[in-house]
Amino acid sequence: MILPEPFDLIILGAGIAGLSVADAAILQGKRCLIVDSKNPGGGASGAPMMLINPATGRRAKKAWKAEESFGAISGLLNRVQEQSKHSFFDQNGVLRPALTEKIADDFKMSDSKYNWDHGWLEWLDKPEFSSRFPFIGNHYGGLVVSNAITLLGDTFLKSFSRYLKKNNLHTSYGHEPEIFRKKDDWFVDTGCGVEYTSKIVVDATGWNQTKNGYWNFLPLHPVKGQLATYFFEENPKLPHSISSLGYMAVTKIKPKQITVGSTYEHDFKDLKTTPQASAYLRKKFENTLPGFLEKSIYSRQWASLRVSLPDKMPVIGPHPEFKGLYIIGAFGSKGLLLSTLVAGQLVRQIFEDVHPNKKISISRFLQP
Repeated sequence: MILPEPFDLIILGAGIAGLSVADAAILQGKRCLIVDSKNPGGGASGAPMMLINPATGRRAKKAWKAEESFGAISGLLNRVQEQSKHSFFDQNGVLRPALTEKIADDFKMSDSKYNWDHGWLEWLDKPEFSSRFPFIGNHYGGLVVSNAITLLGDTFLKSFSRYLKKNNLHTSYGHEPEIFRKKDDWFVDTGCGVEYTSKIVVDATGWNQTKNGYWNFLPLHPVKGQLATYFFEENPKLPHSISSLGYMAVTKIKPKQITVGSTYEHDFKDLKTTPQASAYLRKKFENTLPGFLEKSIYSRQWASLRVSLPDKMPVIGPHPEFKGLYIIGAFGSKGLLLSTLVAGQLVRQIFEDVHPNKKISISRFLQP
């Protein structure tokens, strides 16, 4: 008889949330196992190119805990990059063109209105913005966000997983896990003849959280996102990525590519890419960067699902009925920015009984 292998913590899901929880727990000396039916990078956080952009939404509002979150994810990226053979991020900043006069008026006030630290934002009026960035389409000036990162999601997650395995993370990838509870312990069976056990299980499975039944009391909402990567024979030589009701991501790591992301479907039938999304992305690309589309030689689409809550904030904390079961999720489009900070708060809650910030705690959805 083979006895179940014990762990301090079992994490379900090897996306950015799950790997970040593993990293925070390992830094505390905990013995961790992460389980995923796919490999790292198989979900929403494994997109070809993404932005870590602290100036969010239509009005470049400062994201929650922006400076602290950006510092945390930057530190993680540098730690992983030091042990990786492949480059996967570029702090090349983000341009935020103002598409209307009203947005331009708001952008002018962003620095003081949202109390940004000095040097994070720079407002440029229309003549100066046009002079510095003549490739941008119609605008009324814009912001330059210095502390923003373009990231190769798939490459990063694979490098992150390898980094954690070097630091004693145990993994089980490529097998659909079954979890069940006996007395005070959780058991995970991956169908390979080995069971794992822990008193603590963290659900970081993203979209699966909307289907597995444990979290039905949370108003989790899945959203389908699609993007397209356009390839060029010559380097388009864009100095920054662009955020403009979606994004155009560029990086010197892959200089002959531009990834455009801007479609979010709340009602969908499957995860396949669609011609409608392709047409929308092409139009977005052409409007933002006139003349670039015709220079591309081919494109490739990608689609996945992410989960959000009505208040657009992530959620962490224990299940109110199933002892030892925790959730981390609902990051929406801000998963890369917030994941390191939020995962750290969850691990401190689990092992040190330190309550997380109320804005991200599961307690906000529970009856007092």
